Amino acid sequence: MTTGLDINKDLTKAFNSNINNIYTICDDVELGAQFLPLGDESVYIPVGIDAAYNGTVELCMPNGTDGLEVYLFDRETQKHTNMLTTTYTVDLTQGINDDRFLLEVRRPQMPTDIMTTGSVEDETTKYMQNGHLYIKKGQNVYNAEGKRVNNAQ
Repeated sequence: MTTGLDINKDLTKAFNSNINNIYTICDDVELGAQFLPLGDESVYIPVGIDAAYNGTVELCMPNGTDGLEVYLFDRETQKHTNMLTTTYTVDLTQGINDDRFLLEVRRPQMPTDIMTTGSVEDETTKYMQNGHLYIKKGQNVYNAEGKRVNNAQ
């Protein structure tokens, strides 16, 4: 897997008529699926949209990013949008929009220190373990999504 075109992994885009088509661009090839390595640095992915009509387009990110942070950068408006929490709405003219959008994918920036708040009997402690954030409140331990994972020892 590379940051370039991988002919045995990446999938070229099959365009449909009368609907908006969204795709990534790699080595001047439009892709419907692109497999990229992700290390400690952000990966930047050019995104194209072939707008079927003039009008408003909403861009959103489905669930299932495996904990990665995904941001959309609109070069025209200079706006960064967190795609995991926000739907991006944009007015486009009919046709190809290849140089306007860029996705940034990166690993989450997690704090590494332990922070304690509250009184001794109702103490809240936040800590990292194996790259995951946990919150201990009283005798319970919760993950970063607020789900109780076990009782504190």
